[in-house]
Amino acid sequence: MFLVGLSGGIASGKSTVVAVLRELGCAVIDADVIARQVVQPHSKAHQQILQHFGTEILLENGEINREALGNIIFSQPEKRRLLNSITHPEIMKEMLKQVLKYFVLGYHYVILDIPLLFETRGLTRFMKYTVLVYCDPPTQLARLMKRNGLGVAEAEARISSQLPLDEKRKWATHVIDNCGDRESTRRQVLRLHAHLEDSLHFLWARLAVGAAGQAGLYLVQTHFLLFELPSAAVSRWESRAWARRVLGLHFCFNKTLNSSCSASRGCSRGSSQPAPSLFLCRGTAALCKVQHTQEELPAAPAFPSKHP
Repeated sequence: MFLVGLSGGIASGKSTVVAVLRELGCAVIDADVIARQVVQPHSKAHQQILQHFGTEILLENGEINREALGNIIFSQPEKRRLLNSITHPEIMKEMLKQVLKYFVLGYHYVILDIPLLFETRGLTRFMKYTVLVYCDPPTQLARLMKRNGLGVAEAEARISSQLPLDEKRKWATHVIDNCGDRESTRRQVLRLHAHLEDSLHFLWARLAVGAAGQAGLYLVQTHFLLFELPSAAVSRWESRAWARRVLGLHFCFNKTLNSSCSASRGCSRGSSQPAPSLFLCRGTAALCKVQHTQEELPAAPAFPSKHP
């Protein structure tokens, strides 16, 4: 699985693009939604915000008045940085949880809808692709004034608090031009979706996790044979029997590594040496046989007591 960062600017039309992606069945993680969740009453971030911004930003139900808080941070950059330092760690934790969920469900890629993706450039290094929803400055200003009922000065102040879209465009790997009508934007999103679906970058993560999982399983199984089962053995004979089986498992695993190295060096296709996966199957089968027949081992030979 790989990550796709999606961003835009205030009133650039990112919500329209996200709606189309959701219609197509894409996995979309919305950082704005998570940002609302992590500042709910009694949360860690909620308490820290009250300490620094006071109770005058609260609604009657105890939730944070986003409009009142927005008016503060848009006019005071130091307050905006303070708020980001409180909320961003909590947002990142929740986003990671959701990414892992989609990975387990088998999605090829996940779209992270992050408004400040390019402002906090540290996140872009985790993205295989970055997508910018773009519109020209006059269109952006007109949309913001109409949507929020703002005057020119107030709307320009909010736009200037973010990195200009023309600057963000330099960092994006894909740009969706949202200056036109909805149908034009939809066609661009469909082309982007087809490109992401055809990408094979998701295979690398699957293969890496699979290899790590096999190695981890081998270590757990070896620990079980070496330490757990011998501790329950009632005689030296049983312990030796377990040791012989453990050595056999190590032999299978070592041959697997050797055969993998030979394959990477370009061994001939006609070689009679079994494939690495065959050795893994043999080792696993031997281990399963040991685990399922531990109760069928013959009793240890009786030794005469020194004190009859």
